[in-house]
Amino acid sequence: MRKSIPSIAVILLAACGGSSKTGVTTVTQTVVTQTVSKSSGGTVTVASGTTLAIPANSLSADTTITAAVAAPATTLPNPTTLQGSYYEFGPNGTTFNPPASLTLPNAGTPPSGSTAVISYYDSSAGKWVDLTTTSSGSSLTAQVSHFTGFIVRWVITVAGLNLDCNSVKRPCGGNLVGTWGLAAICPAQGSSSSFSGCPDSSLLVGLTVAGTATFSSSNNYGFNFTGTASYTLDATASCMSQHSITSCAQLQAALRSTSSDIASATCSSASGGGCHCTGVGTQKTIINQSGSYTTSGNNITVTPQGGAAETDGYCVDGTNLWVHSNATSSTINDFGFVKQ
Repeated sequence: MRKSIPSIAVILLAACGGSSKTGVTTVTQTVVTQTVSKSSGGTVTVASGTTLAIPANSLSADTTITAAVAAPATTLPNPTTLQGSYYEFGPNGTTFNPPASLTLPNAGTPPSGSTAVISYYDSSAGKWVDLTTTSSGSSLTAQVSHFTGFIVRWVITVAGLNLDCNSVKRPCGGNLVGTWGLAAICPAQGSSSSFSGCPDSSLLVGLTVAGTATFSSSNNYGFNFTGTASYTLDATASCMSQHSITSCAQLQAALRSTSSDIASATCSSASGGGCHCTGVGTQKTIINQSGSYTTSGNNITVTPQGGAAETDGYCVDGTNLWVHSNATSSTINDFGFVKQ
C-alpha cells in the first residue's frame, strides 16, 4: 500500500527539470492599502478575482486595510496542498462582526477525490483551518471573522469529508470489513526543488491521491488508488532569460508542451519581472492490487497476489480507519480512510 505513492510527484518533477533541495523564496506580487468606513463598509479589491467584502458596522472603527499577495513558502505546513498565492491581510488582530466575505480565485480544477477550500493558518495550534467554502465558476468564497493569512488548499475528500492529520489514531485494531475511501496521507507527499538549473527559482510539487481499500469477510482485499500531481513554480527574470523565455505566456506554453504528464499550467507576472505558475498533472493509476489479508491484535498483514507480505498497524475508530506504516524507510507515516 505504500510502495508506489510518491511516483507521480517524481514523474512530474523530472519532466520539469528539477532536482531535490529545500526552501521556496516568497515573492511579493501585490500590496494594496484601502481605508474602509465602519458605518458603510466596503469592498477591497486586491487583484483580479480577489476581493474582501466588509459589511456595514462589521469593523469596530474606520480601518486602513492592507493586503499583500505572495507565493507560499515551504515553511508553511502541508505545502503540497497549497494552491496559488498566499494572501496576508492587516492590520493584524482586525475582527469582523458580522463576518466579511473573502473571494479568492481557484487555481485550476481539483483532481477527483479532492475539493478546493479557503484556509488560514492557526499558528497556536500549528495547523491549517479549512473554512466553509462555496464555489462559483473559478471563484471560491468564505466568511472570515478575523485577519490572518489565507490561501486555497486542495484537500482530499470522501463523501464530503476529509481527515485531519492532527487526528491520527495509534494502532488499536478493530473490524476492517467494508470499503474505505482514502481521506488523508500523513504527512502530505511532495517535493521542493530548484527549477531547470536555476538556483534562484523554485518548483514545489505536491501529490493528491484518491481511491478505495476494500476488505472482505473472507479475508480478501483490493486496493485501487489514483494520483494527481500539482505544482507551483516561481521563475525569476534571470532564469527565464537563461532559457530564452521573454514572457509568462511563453513560459506557460512551454510548461504545457513539456510532457503529457502535465495537464494544465497557468502563469502570471510576479515582481522583478519573473513569473508565478500553478498547474496540475495528469491523473495516474498508482496502485491496483488484490490479495489476502490477516489481522493479529493491532496489526494487519496484506499479501498481494504474487508478492511479499507487508505488516502495518491499524485502528478502526468509528467510521474512520487509520493505517500506520511500520516501514522505517517510508516517507509516509499514516493513511486515513472513511468508511463508504
